Amino acid sequence: MRIALLFVLVACNRGQGPGHVAIDKADGLWGGDGFCARTGLGLACWSSSESVAVARGPRIVTGLAHVTQVAIAAGEGCALHDGDVTCFTPGEAESRGRSFDQPTQIAVVDASICVRHASGVSCWPPGGSPVPRAELHELRGATGGTEQRDRWSTCSLDGAGDVTCRVTKRP
Repeated sequence: MRIALLFVLVACNRGQGPGHVAIDKADGLWGGDGFCARTGLGLACWSSSESVAVARGPRIVTGLAHVTQVAIAAGEGCALHDGDVTCFTPGEAESRGRSFDQPTQIAVVDASICVRHASGVSCWPPGGSPVPRAELHELRGATGGTEQRDRWSTCSLDGAGDVTCRVTKRP
């Protein structure tokens, strides 16, 4: 357990080669089925899988600027930024846009990613297509914070902007 803990701490705080970054000077942290931290270099994301975190470490997701909210469910993350929604796989650099009219909020609801937009709320399972959800009037859970958890780990953002992760449960 101590060895795994040490490796996760190192993976979250040290770059692991080309395209990987250290997580410091972050000013936002989101969690779910993976983690993302908003840094001066962009949105750095990593998988919550211990083996992936050790092998790859955090990656800056391409195509994102001015991120305000992130939702992560079942291996897919989506970010609200500059009036757009862009999705990605935590730990990978590639991103793909989703088209919504005036998106204002993003969150995870029942293991699906949901977006509030001018026409209402639409949700989709990871890898699926958005479907209107008229019964949803309020979205919660994508506000970020100084401590985020998933099934296996807890990551914390301190006052200096450093992110520290620790294993809380073995897969």
